[in-house]
Amino acid sequence: MPDGPAEPAGRPAAPTSRRAAREAARSTEGGAAWPHNDLGVDTGALSTQPDRATQPDRATRPHRATRPDRAARPDRATRPDRDDAAGSDGRWRRRRGWLVPISAALLVAWAATCFSTAAGLLGVVPITLATLAPFVSVAAVPVATVALRRRRWVSAAAALVAAVVPWTFVLGYASADTGPAQEGTRLTVLVVNAHDGRADAADIVSAVRGHDVDLLVVTELSRTLSHELTASQLGSYLAPQWFDIADEPEAGLGIWSELDVGGQALLEGTTWPAVRATVQTRAGEVTLVAGHAVPPVPSDADAWAGDLRAFAASTRGTERVLLVGSFNASPWHAQYRALLGDTLVDAADVRGRGLRPTWPTWTPLPLVPMDAALVTRDLRVVSADTVAIDGTDHRALLVALVVPGELLPGR
Repeated sequence: MPDGPAEPAGRPAAPTSRRAAREAARSTEGGAAWPHNDLGVDTGALSTQPDRATQPDRATRPHRATRPDRAARPDRATRPDRDDAAGSDGRWRRRRGWLVPISAALLVAWAATCFSTAAGLLGVVPITLATLAPFVSVAAVPVATVALRRRRWVSAAAALVAAVVPWTFVLGYASADTGPAQEGTRLTVLVVNAHDGRADAADIVSAVRGHDVDLLVVTELSRTLSHELTASQLGSYLAPQWFDIADEPEAGLGIWSELDVGGQALLEGTTWPAVRATVQTRAGEVTLVAGHAVPPVPSDADAWAGDLRAFAASTRGTERVLLVGSFNASPWHAQYRALLGDTLVDAADVRGRGLRPTWPTWTPLPLVPMDAALVTRDLRVVSADTVAIDGTDHRALLVALVVPGELLPGR
């Protein structure tokens, strides 16, 4: 009889030591031996671990030389990572930072055109920019705002100065200067730019009748409009006094008046016909100068400046002067301020109720005072306003004056 219980069939003898157990596990293929021996060693786990003898030799492993070289990898500088995106954005911001001082410098240059006396072909640019000088203030708002947010104090100051400069030339239009009340006679003047004779004759006659006009001056008068005014019974209110109707309607000029107008003489030095005459009022004579300056286009910029000089020369040294017409100029032009000189003032400036823009009528509000009535300081301005006339791109200018002096018998 055996001394102890029989071992299960197929079960190997239990090893007597851990070393024997490891050897038994290695000798068992696939870990098929009993998973635990008497010593509690998991022989299955031991059998699943690769033997060093079966591991690939280092000589057969891929050598580092066969691995992708770092030099062949994409360079960090060429990879679009966050650092590169931030760097390009920073470079763009630095470039964009120059836009603020450049914009401020352009605004200053724009405002400086108000002081320009340049003429000729290149002079058209500053003349045109000076006409639109008030819009510098509109453009300066965003530039100054961005400059202040970025603490660019010089650019902000330049933009603000550029915005203020154009308005320094029209400050007087906000305050009245009526002068002392004097006895005299009233003289109401209507100045119409007929837009190559396209103005509506009935509207002109209606304005003459409705505002009790004493003196009517029409520039850009055509033969057709002259006949239409006669047919509209303008002669029932005002008598024709002087005409110069050329082949081109832009050069036409006509004067109607209830008062006597004498001593008419063509003005020298103007491109289009202009006249100097004497208006007889109950308070004495008033010197009338009427005309139309050519537009300051590239071909006529010098002629435009010459017309303004001729108008100015015709009024120097004369008292009680009334200079009316379409001058294609505004207070923002240095040439217009030279025309005023020390003797003439704009009737709208004297009245002090703001600018009286007359052009263009195809905008919601006229923008530029292209037409003007300039007077010497011995004539008192009662009112200065504009009147809408159909068919023309200019609003008519209506000015009421008082000619001081002792009244003579008559009207």
